[in-house]
Amino acid sequence: QPIVIIASIVLQMLLMEVLRRVGRTLRVLVEGGARHNPPIPASTDKTAAEAAQSNTANGATGCLAYLQYLRHLRQRPEVTNILDTEESHLEVPYLDTLQSPLQPLADDLEFQTYETFERDPVKYRNYQAAIELALKDGLMVKKFDELTQNEKMMSTQHNASGMVGGVSVGSVYKVTIVVVGAGRGPLIRAALAAVADINRGYEVVKPRIIAIEKNPSAVLFLNSLLRHGGSISGGCVGNDVGLGSGGTASCWEEYAHCISIVDRDVRDLTSADVKAILSGTQPIQFGAADIMVSELLGSFGDNELSPECLQGVALTSSSPDSPCLLKHNCISIPQRYVSFAAPISSMRLHSEARAQAYSPISPTDGPGGQPFGALKAMETPYVVRAHAAAQTAVEQPCFEFSHLSREQEMLARHHVGDGTGSSGLQLHQQPDSVTSTMIEGNPQQQHGNTNSSTSPLASSMTDAGGSYNNDRYARLEFPFDPTYGAGCGCGYGKFDAAVAHMASQVVPENDSATGTVDGGDTAMTGGGITIHGFLGTFDALLYYSPPDDRKSSISIAPSTFSEGMFSWFPLYFPLREPLHVPVDSTVVISIWRRSDGGSSRTCGGRVWYEWSAEVVCQQTSRILSSTPIHNPNGRSYHVRL
Repeated sequence: QPIVIIASIVLQMLLMEVLRRVGRTLRVLVEGGARHNPPIPASTDKTAAEAAQSNTANGATGCLAYLQYLRHLRQRPEVTNILDTEESHLEVPYLDTLQSPLQPLADDLEFQTYETFERDPVKYRNYQAAIELALKDGLMVKKFDELTQNEKMMSTQHNASGMVGGVSVGSVYKVTIVVVGAGRGPLIRAALAAVADINRGYEVVKPRIIAIEKNPSAVLFLNSLLRHGGSISGGCVGNDVGLGSGGTASCWEEYAHCISIVDRDVRDLTSADVKAILSGTQPIQFGAADIMVSELLGSFGDNELSPECLQGVALTSSSPDSPCLLKHNCISIPQRYVSFAAPISSMRLHSEARAQAYSPISPTDGPGGQPFGALKAMETPYVVRAHAAAQTAVEQPCFEFSHLSREQEMLARHHVGDGTGSSGLQLHQQPDSVTSTMIEGNPQQQHGNTNSSTSPLASSMTDAGGSYNNDRYARLEFPFDPTYGAGCGCGYGKFDAAVAHMASQVVPENDSATGTVDGGDTAMTGGGITIHGFLGTFDALLYYSPPDDRKSSISIAPSTFSEGMFSWFPLYFPLREPLHVPVDSTVVISIWRRSDGGSSRTCGGRVWYEWSAEVVCQQTSRILSSTPIHNPNGRSYHVRL
């Protein structure tokens, strides 16, 4: 009897896991003979009426009880918390639907896209927390400029003293916050909410918000917000989604005079632009930016050119003869972001990618437009909410970009040391027994050359001329996983340690028995798995507070997934031909981030990815199969600067 009870619990957990994973598209068919409530034939000692009544209660086949049991499992909180949330309903149209990545630098986003992002309940709450931590740390060390005596006279809300984060603050400080890529204002609202929380009860911070946005429609919307006190009927920005107690329309009314809207592409700011931005703030004279906030991240971290944009802002402050938009110790939010990659098995996604070959290059061309073509379709990365898919291994770090000042880098080294102490700056902690091989360097080297150096704390490399070089190369090795990455699920969502543990318990002691090695050289096809590409995700450290050892971050990498956040789906890199991965073999992924042209949109510059994969026998190190390099020289896909 105990064995039956244990088996039923295991079956129940298995069924619930299936519902959690694919319940939104799952159709259940119950068939076969009933073992517990079989139909009662009329020839038994029961009357025909009793038999008919019993059969009606249990269905014509007697399987109705099984269907009712499945419906009961579907209503369990463990399942409904996944399938019946607002986020889940919003995702349904996007399941396994390939989308071309956004090109926000070259194209202006539509309002529908802004509205989708602004509904995210997690992202802007974490941004507000990061800004608040940065303000508290700056006040503790008196990083910000203090109001002069004349300026204090102009501050009617000035109090003689206050307490912020347990530290006595006897002055009022001026803080300039630059929002790069302000969109329709959610980051402005997050900054105002953070300032309002700092100033609760007494004024400690005098803010100035500089919002830089290149989209004319978004600029018009921002100016309307200022005129209407931060709330427009039907506008999602007026709903305070995900913000704390300070994120109300009253913040806009109180600080409207402190907000400046700049209609410019941040990469094209001139000295005259910077001078105009920093002037005209009477009666209080604010200086260059103390904090720079941006949300330029893409599904793969850097694929929407966040490094190029933020470094472009830094370059406007690097000339000694021109006014500086940023202070030398300006805090960047985010401070650092890392992209991740992992192999994925999904015939559905691979078929969808192949089908793109028959779609027109431009959606506006209609059915008669020039088709995408098979080569271009299979050499283009796609944004996708993976569903009918399985990530076969824990993701590994790929590229890292840091926007810490020299002072912050030294502070980070002091607090982090060799990485074995404080976990504050450790973005991504992988499950036990998972190893990662990451190589960063100059991908202008020949393909496959792995002799490159790594700078873990300063990944923004420069060339001989002193300009930024954001080209990268990474080689990732994924040893054979007997559980086939069970805890990773479809590659989108939080890593499930319980499922991973259960899978590890049912794996045979010697899984290689399902696949043999012929003559010690060639892996046979018994067992193993087929991969159809790899998924790209990211983990971003918005801000790390060394004094409190606290951090605010956002992530779509399964191992550190920010639950409830839906602003980003993973980036799917397809393989032209699927690769079979036998038992006891390693998947090796090589990926390059390359660029040409300048950092300005007038130079016609491009950024693109190239990738390839190979399967290596673990026993002999022989390459069993491999793919060609996809998208060489950006022939099929690139991001325009």
